[in-house]
Amino acid sequence: MFLLGPLIIGVWYSQFIREAAILAMHGVVGYLFIYPSTAFHELGHALAGLAVGVEITKIEVGLGKEMKRIRIWGTEFIFSTGFGGFTYPGRFPNTHNTHIKLRLFILSFGGPLADLTLAMALVLAMDSSWSNHLEEHRLYVPHVLLITQLYETYRSIWPRQWSYKGYSLNNDGADLISIPFYDWDELDYAQAGFYLSPAMNAFEKGDFAESEDICREGLKFIPDSMYLKQHLACALIASAKGEEARRILEKALLANIDPRFSAYLHANLAAAWLLEGSQAGIRKALEHTEKSFEENEIRNNHDAIVNKAFVLIEEGKVDEGIAILEKSVDMSEPIRIEENCVSSHAYLAYGYLLKGNREGALKLIERIESKSWPKSGFDSVLLARIIEHTNNFGRSQRAE
Repeated sequence: MFLLGPLIIGVWYSQFIREAAILAMHGVVGYLFIYPSTAFHELGHALAGLAVGVEITKIEVGLGKEMKRIRIWGTEFIFSTGFGGFTYPGRFPNTHNTHIKLRLFILSFGGPLADLTLAMALVLAMDSSWSNHLEEHRLYVPHVLLITQLYETYRSIWPRQWSYKGYSLNNDGADLISIPFYDWDELDYAQAGFYLSPAMNAFEKGDFAESEDICREGLKFIPDSMYLKQHLACALIASAKGEEARRILEKALLANIDPRFSAYLHANLAAAWLLEGSQAGIRKALEHTEKSFEENEIRNNHDAIVNKAFVLIEEGKVDEGIAILEKSVDMSEPIRIEENCVSSHAYLAYGYLLKGNREGALKLIERIESKSWPKSGFDSVLLARIIEHTNNFGRSQRAE
């Protein structure tokens, strides 16, 4: 009797351990199955796109650290750690917008269709002799795989947004609802967004060369994309390549049909001409600034507003420029690539100096020079020009 109690506990405990191990094994199998399920989903997108003539340039499986990269029949396959995936369509056949919508719809539907196909295959597998043999040993692998697959199918079809490289994007379900109602602008974004999101992400990190390369790659496949042309010009301006940016923007203006896009193209042309630095360039910058602000939408765009202030100060409308920049520059916040940037500080300092407020000007310039703040080529060119125009703000030598 003395040994019966420990024996019963031992048997129960060993049974508990076995059940726990089986449960854990099922959990691991389901978790690992997400990766091949994702690969099958992305393959579904790719095959659907190819079936309607859409070029597929790249397929990503896993959105973590890259493990393997291979190229098959012109399509690059990238396998990384983690979960999630992305299929990059390239050139669409040059057809009417209605046909592009249909192709986008089929491309988006390919992933959920692959999910449903795999789920049906797993349902059939549950009646197989292999599955019955596993069940005899209390191993319900096909059931676990089916549950996992149904969950992944739900995540794909139920409309929602998901995060990719810092950007919120529609999932397949949300795209399938939205695509039939796209106008030409949204069609452009739907095609360009596969390149635009990583390009913008690189830009915000200050990697303007990478942003430029991504836009150029996208334009090989979507040569008429206004979004990619505009962002390429922004990357060039940030790298102080004003002349090339002007060429791209001027051609884009001639081809553009949307007044909203015209406003942004004019705003970026103003920045590109501002880089040029001559009086003729300043006049061109003013001309494009005035044209950009004819559209109400641009009036809330931070970059356009700040560039307008730069042009106003260069044109002698110093009080107007200062009033804009005083709302933009925040001395309590760190200097960044975009908002609260180096050039905003420098032009506000320039405006203050022109109005006789040398103390305020020096405070701003000394803040810029106090540490290595992030700045673009655009910031560097404008800062150097202001330093030259003001004879280093009246100082004997520039602080390093």
